[in-house]
Amino acid sequence: MGWTAAWNPPLHRCYRCSRDRQMIVRWPVGPVCRSCYIRARSRPAACSRCGQIRVLVAAVDDGSRATVCGVCADSPHTYLCLRCGGGEEPYGRGHCVRCESHDRLIRAFGDANGELSSEAAVIVDAFMATRRARSVLEWLSRPQGGATVLRTLLASDEQVTHEALDALGERQVWSLRRSLVEIGVLPKRNEALARLTPFLRDVTSKLPSDQRQLVLTYGTWWVLRRARQQLERTGRYTASSRRSAQRRLSAAATFVEWLEAQNKPLSDLTQADVDRWLDAADYRRVDVADFLRWASRRQLTNKVKVHRRPRTGPDLTVSEEDRWKLLDRCLHDAATSDDVRAAGALVLLYGMQLSRVVELTTAHLHSPRPGVSVTGFSVTLTGPDIAVPPSMGAILRRLPIRDTQPRSAPLITGDSEVWLFPGSSATGHINTSVLSKRLKALGIPTRSARNAALISLAAELPISLVSDLFEISISTAMNWAREAGRDWNAYLAAPRREHS
Repeated sequence: MGWTAAWNPPLHRCYRCSRDRQMIVRWPVGPVCRSCYIRARSRPAACSRCGQIRVLVAAVDDGSRATVCGVCADSPHTYLCLRCGGGEEPYGRGHCVRCESHDRLIRAFGDANGELSSEAAVIVDAFMATRRARSVLEWLSRPQGGATVLRTLLASDEQVTHEALDALGERQVWSLRRSLVEIGVLPKRNEALARLTPFLRDVTSKLPSDQRQLVLTYGTWWVLRRARQQLERTGRYTASSRRSAQRRLSAAATFVEWLEAQNKPLSDLTQADVDRWLDAADYRRVDVADFLRWASRRQLTNKVKVHRRPRTGPDLTVSEEDRWKLLDRCLHDAATSDDVRAAGALVLLYGMQLSRVVELTTAHLHSPRPGVSVTGFSVTLTGPDIAVPPSMGAILRRLPIRDTQPRSAPLITGDSEVWLFPGSSATGHINTSVLSKRLKALGIPTRSARNAALISLAAELPISLVSDLFEISISTAMNWAREAGRDWNAYLAAPRREHS
């Protein structure tokens, strides 16, 4: 029985991967293998001649890589969408992924006739302007997510408001809320402060009516009122402040529950009762001190004291020598990402809190003219200019970094501030805990590194200047000056002890 050998097509060197493989298409730039063809089709880029987003199939004179689209190269390989004529990633039926996104957005947020309300039209237009059309398809396909929430609200004719989103899970609507604020559907608000009200409602929901009213009064007219005053006075209310307020509210609710279990009215509270409460091995119980001070001022209970653990000195495990070694690494280690280097330098050189660092935008940077190295920055937009060394200015000029983390680019782009340290949500900055972990991986313990910087600054600069430059209170600056003075006095006393 005879046989014939299977025909194997000839191999060609793919211009993209430089491997000898079977050719699937020959572009003006050269032969392309199947895997490189699929990759190039799914990742169109800006043509170097027309600037349109298209599949790049031709090269300039040097022929090193494809930078020109098929239209500009007079090639039949244009890969244009049959509907819109664009060169986005293909999806099916000759249409691009952006046209498919538009169709699905209309089906998701339109009525039975495909008509959009004025509110829905704004949302659809905003998502159609995104740089990642495929991400819109993924967002729409998630069974539990912002698209489902938004679709339900629009279908029920319920107005899309912050209050409507507050009634849902925060994890489910967090990114959606930011997107809606960015496109103007929702007004801007301080999320840390806004989340206190639903938290207070939740923490008191299971309390008996009398106790619930007591804690609600404390939370509304003491904790929340002071939080609003802080925002009005300073323009800031951070997640750290919110967590502190939540601990105090939780401690108050737990304490009144404990009193009920002890059959002890708040008006008959004694110091012995408070001490018994604090004897439990739970460090969070001391947070009840704020509630007891409030109750005592309103003559709801006797004056009692909450004995806190003695305060220890600041963590000074990072010496001055270690601080400068870490700073040198931040300024000159090209193998480390620029955003981590910049954050580490801001902490080590200026003692900035990470909550301040992540809130910096391009508007906070100062340079003599656009496109040159940054010469300084300010902690607030209206604050004084803080000079930076040239090596640090060059790093700051390269921020924000998005290429290394493509998913960190906002799904919706608008006119909001450009964060130097962008996060994974629409228009959001990176979380402080995430940045802290990245600094720790570089060998920079954030708290002790910041303490070392503040000690050095307080020892060299006037207290008022430290307060003005870095937006810390006079009392905090004075405390650091005392810490620096204490260390200096100990240093001066050391020779006398050695000779005594």
